[in-house]
This record gives sequence, structure tokens and C-alpha cells, in this order.
Amino acid sequence: QVYGPGWHIGLPYPIEQYLKIPVDQRTITLDRAFWFAPPPGSEGQLLEQMRGGPLSPERDGSLITGDANIVHGQFEVRYHIADPAAFVRNIVQVEMAEPIVRNIAERAILHVAAQSRADDFTRSVFDDVAARDMMRASLEEMESGIEVDAVVLTR
Repeated sequence: QVYGPGWHIGLPYPIEQYLKIPVDQRTITLDRAFWFAPPPGSEGQLLEQMRGGPLSPERDGSLITGDANIVHGQFEVRYHIADPAAFVRNIVQVEMAEPIVRNIAERAILHVAAQSRADDFTRSVFDDVAARDMMRASLEEMESGIEVDAVVLTR
């Protein structure tokens, strides 16, 4: 049984169980997955002042665009739990929402970047609608009860 806000009476555990599911909007920042690690000694420097060296796949994140270039980006993903009943049936733990959304967002961003041009990224153009739609389709397939509100290229 799913109840809305307010007072409700229930039997004690193990007969009934009370789970409070937060339905407010949450934000995930993807600032490491597709971004390079700052070189040693560059703390406090602006991005334009940093001198980069070769990229290391163990340390640096990146995206490969459709025109075969390597780009870096940082993203923000906003989501909320729209259907608490579906969420409890299929995800169960509130702590699992963020890792699930993070993984699906990373996959969608990789897919959209692979269909984009590097010039678009340098001008901060990103097909956020395609990324959001791909995420929504995955979350609906899981019947997760999670709704994606926005995917934003922040840097």
C-alpha cells in the first residue's frame, strides 16, 4: 500500500513495514567520469592556465565523438522518484537510486557523444534531449519509478 503525505496508522513490523521514499528532485554531478585529472601542481589554476600532458586511461576520463576526437565534459543530472510504488517493487533501497541513475546517465552521455561532433562540445552544445530520452527509456524498461528531469553539460 502506498500512502501520500500525512498521518497513517499501521501494524508493527513484521506484519507491516514503513518505508519513506523521498520524491523531491535530486541532482547528480558527473564531474570525474568524463573529465581529465588535473596535473600535479595545478591546484587553484584556471583551466586555460593548466598545461596538460598525455592522457592516461587509468586516471583521465574522456568521451570519443562521432568525428573521432577526444573531448572532456562535466554534467549534471536531475531526477526524482515519480512512482514510489514501482520504485519499492523493483529497486527497493533508496540508496540504490543514485548509482542506478549515474550508470544509466553515463551510458546515455557516451552514446550521445559518439553521435556528436567535437566542435559542438567546444561550443557547449550537447543533445540533452536525446540523453534524457535514452535515460527515460532505460528507467521505464526497469520499471524503476524514477523520472529524469534534465541532463545538462555544465563544462
